[in-house]
Formats: sequence, C-alpha cells, structure tokens
Amino acid sequence: LLKAPKGGKALTDNNIEILADKFEYNKITSRLIAKKNVVIIDSLNKVVIKANKIIYLKNKEKFLTEGKTEITVENKYIINSMDVVFLRNEKKISSDKFTSLIDDKNNFYTTEKFRYLANTRLFRGNRINLFTTNKD
Repeated sequence: LLKAPKGGKALTDNNIEILADKFEYNKITSRLIAKKNVVIIDSLNKVVIKANKIIYLKNKEKFLTEGKTEITVENKYIINSMDVVFLRNEKKISSDKFTSLIDDKNNFYTTEKFRYLANTRLFRGNRINLFTTNKD
C-alpha cells in the first residue's frame, strides 16, 4: 500500500490526470483512492470529474465517486450528482441519485437518476424535468 498524505498528481497509463490532496494506492488490487479536492481529467473523452473522494479501479478503467460530484462533458454539459460511476472504456457515466444538468444553451434538466452515453451524446434519466431558456 502506497500513501501520499500530502497529495499531488497521478497520471495513468491512459493519460488520465488525477489531482487530489491525499492518495492511497494498492498495487496488488490496482486500486487508487483519491481524497479531498479530487479532479479527474480525461482529455481523450473530454470529461472532467470533481468530487471529494474517488476510487479508481485500474483493471476495469472504472471510477466511483462518493458524495457530491460535478462532471463537465465536452465543455457543453455540467452535471451535478452524487455517487457517480464512470466506465471509461464504455464511455458511460451514471448515477442512481438525483441529478441536475445544465447544457451550453443554459437549459436546466433534473432527473431522479441518469446515464450519459458519450458515444451517442445521449442523456437518459427517470422523470426528467426540463427548464428551457427558449421563449417559444
């Protein structure tokens, strides 16, 4: 178990940048836990994730956030949720918690839970409400 109590930056094999105040890495399980002011930058998929705690399962290319999470996708969407799962290889982001989304046209969406598919740019949810800035 490797610990970095003073934080810093980690770079994965796939060029994902992970910034945090504290790190714990278990080399046997390939599990990284990042705590406090965590920022994940995935330049390839144009995704930035911010949370207070993120668990990265390297072998599965899976990120799990705990608590409040903010996700920026392609500089077009800002998603606020909790306990988010990001499956990097499948390009899927999801949560079973209440979620809000603001798009680049300032439309505001809320949903009970969501799934975002980056390949198709499809945002799905349960009981979606849309508050639009369009006056039509």
